[in-house]
Amino acid sequence: MKENKFTKEQLRIKAVELYNNKWKVSAICKTLNCSRRWFYKWLIRNQSNDAQWYIEKSRKPNTSEKKIDLQTEQLIIETRKQLMATPFMQCSS
Repeated sequence: MKENKFTKEQLRIKAVELYNNKWKVSAICKTLNCSRRWFYKWLIRNQSNDAQWYIEKSRKPNTSEKKIDLQTEQLIIETRKQLMATPFMQCSS
């Protein structure tokens, strides 16, 4: 098995360069030992107008499912302040 001596970013750039030099997709995938799906992912990213298309993007979700909205959070804080101000409300019987 051949090992690539490229970094991940260099491998992505090389794959697109070979495609632009009229190589067949199957030949690129065989030469670089990558899947067609992987190749097309980076080809599409290259065709976007992003200057740094070859850099992996974070897969972290943009929002947290556990985060409550600001209005509910403020209501909880106010209720807690009222309970803390009332004598013996912190004790359960």
